[in-house]
Amino acid sequence: MWGYPIDNAAVYWGARAIYNWNSYYIDLLPDRQSYEGAEQTSAEGAAFCRWVNTKALPWLRKTVKRAKPSPNSEEVFELVEGDYVLRASCRSSYGYIYIGAARLAATPQEATHGT
Repeated sequence: MWGYPIDNAAVYWGARAIYNWNSYYIDLLPDRQSYEGAEQTSAEGAAFCRWVNTKALPWLRKTVKRAKPSPNSEEVFELVEGDYVLRASCRSSYGYIYIGAARLAATPQEATHGT
């Protein structure tokens, strides 16, 4: 599985992207991405993919340009919207940024209480 690990993920997308620390550009490579969970063509999968592509990744790109992390940074960037979460970090990799996005599974207490 590629990317930044996220526990309790019902649906997960992750990537090890190229991070250019001179321009703060994030380059996603098709063979360094993974997806697990609901079929992407299902309503759940499509909604998650839409969130990743239209909200989470644009947010991450803006945040990285603003924060200007060094390539040896351990800083974790996090966006949480409802049961969706994105986390990313360079993890001191000197050239990569590890990205994970997930729709979190309901905890047993939430499933029991319907919250």
